[in-house]
Amino acid sequence: MVHNVACPECTVMGSPVTVQTIIHHVQQPWLWQKDQQDEAWDYYFCASQGCTTVYFSSQAQIKQDELRLEVGVKSSNEDTLICYCFDVSRKNASHPDIKAYVIGQTKAKQCACSVRNPSGRCCIKNFT
Repeated sequence: MVHNVACPECTVMGSPVTVQTIIHHVQQPWLWQKDQQDEAWDYYFCASQGCTTVYFSSQAQIKQDELRLEVGVKSSNEDTLICYCFDVSRKNASHPDIKAYVIGQTKAKQCACSVRNPSGRCCIKNFT
């Protein structure tokens, strides 16, 4: 998988993401996978706030409105989640007890960021 691929909509560099992550976020994943026609495309996550594309490959784009939840890093909405493992919104992320809890659970490997977070990565950097 190539690591420096630009989003076709906004040209911001995307980060690699697994199909496993995508199928947990798209609406009707059974239809999305059927559309893939067994192709082994590499997919990337676009974190740009002004861009409606969330996932992309050389052959396809998946937009925000095709997902189950709003993507926190792409939104300024205070109620949007920034920690999907423990349902922490941007509004609550600055609370010291919540941040300490999430950090502790992450260190104890009690998180599922690779699947629950749309980026497929840990959310700790999103905390203030």
